[in-house]
Amino acid sequence: GPAYTPRAWTVRRGDETLRAVAAWYERRRFKSAALAHQARALRRLLLARWGLRLEASPEEAAMLAKDRLSEAQAVKLERLLRHALALERGEAAEGEFVERTREYGEMIALLEKE
Repeated sequence: GPAYTPRAWTVRRGDETLRAVAAWYERRRFKSAALAHQARALRRLLLARWGLRLEASPEEAAMLAKDRLSEAQAVKLERLLRHALALERGEAAEGEFVERTREYGEMIALLEKE
């Protein structure tokens, strides 16, 4: 049969595009893979920007983030990293895929600007 390759995340992060990409991932049942990819990208970015180990706990990241980001952004980062850990363990639900993808994208964009 045909081989399905996940789409690259090089598209603009507008609402329509995000919904179109999310629908593609849902149809192909790649939602977990897409979220795991974004979680890894976030971890690598934290390593590159702040020197935070890839294995660092969400609490360690939040403590470091409180010096560099607003309180709300630090809490959001900790929540996303907790979600990433649950994904790695296979405990995270795929619900709210579009919203979770948007949150990962916003956090990655924020850290890239820093």
